[in-house]
Amino acid sequence: MCPCSLYQDTVTPGLPEFNDGVPLTLGVRFASDSPGQVTGIRFYKAAGNTGAHTGALFTADGQQLAAVTFTDESSSGWQTASFSQPVDIAADTEYVAAYRSPNGVYSAVPGGFGSGITSGPLRTAFDSGAYTYNGDFPSSSSTASYLVDVDFVATVPPLTVTAQMPAADSVGFPLTSDPSVTLSAPIKAGFTFDLSADGAAVAGTSALSADAKTITFSPAQPLPAATVLSASVGNVVSARGATLAPLTWQFTTANPGGPGQSLFGPLLPAVPAAGDSSSVELGTAFSVSAAGHATGVRFYKGAGNTGTHVGSLWTAAGERLAQVTFTDETATGWQTALFAEPVALEPGQSYVVSYLAPNGATPTRRRSSRNRGSTAS
Repeated sequence: MCPCSLYQDTVTPGLPEFNDGVPLTLGVRFASDSPGQVTGIRFYKAAGNTGAHTGALFTADGQQLAAVTFTDESSSGWQTASFSQPVDIAADTEYVAAYRSPNGVYSAVPGGFGSGITSGPLRTAFDSGAYTYNGDFPSSSSTASYLVDVDFVATVPPLTVTAQMPAADSVGFPLTSDPSVTLSAPIKAGFTFDLSADGAAVAGTSALSADAKTITFSPAQPLPAATVLSASVGNVVSARGATLAPLTWQFTTANPGGPGQSLFGPLLPAVPAAGDSSSVELGTAFSVSAAGHATGVRFYKGAGNTGTHVGSLWTAAGERLAQVTFTDETATGWQTALFAEPVALEPGQSYVVSYLAPNGATPTRRRSSRNRGSTAS
């Protein structure tokens, strides 16, 4: 993606040689979408633009950050001079690159910025031409481009995993759910996402989300029950060129016939849908008589209980232990959402399980947690 400049070497000026007859400094105001380093200054030279040329980089308010003298110039065309040390610049911050013409001859493109130009991470506004007849900092603005440029190297942020579902070594993953990995930045095509059980590949397809940050693996059929699965993600490269080390982890799928328990089982509510239309958080206080794990949240959904539902598990003191958003809900009936990782429950401790009904219309006396390997009381 970089090194980058605003202009390619093939760009030539509309006015190759303009003569003001007095020394002046010409420049360009620019910014970058990403942090990085400016390594030098470039400008387009007309044959009559003679004399010793100096280049400089400034902050938007005129503080000089670096300066350089051009040497070994050609008679005309693009000239480049590198700073003795690269200059760090911040993202989305305006700077000014400039050079001084000692005899007042320069090249220009009238209206050359249009509505603003973009080249890789670099960008300008419509009036990013800069000039001055007094001193070194070109504080006056113009819509003309004087073909002043920078050599820029973007700093590529590292690519990291911000979420993965299910978590490594978790248990109780639903047989019809899709594993996924979310990254810190958009990525390119070409990644791989493989799933295997006992060394045999699980058939399915992988896809990238609209924001290019989440890879999801969709199995061709329900996953095998009570099975340790291995997931691996590879060839992941961000849009800016950062790579992710190969990622592998294991998890265990749910056992529908296992010892998982809930407070209300298949019971139905006496009032399937109340008339309250206000957003409300509803829950049940409970404890367990044996150690185990809460694997998720259940609630009974009545007609009109629409919107995005979010389940939570809390300590009795109000500390949230886990949270999950319900997906793939049915129109009515019992809904279940599993935590990314089961939460250990201790005998003798009190807990609260709840869910948010953003539009009200809730049933009465039918809310529950799912608890693996222990009995709720």
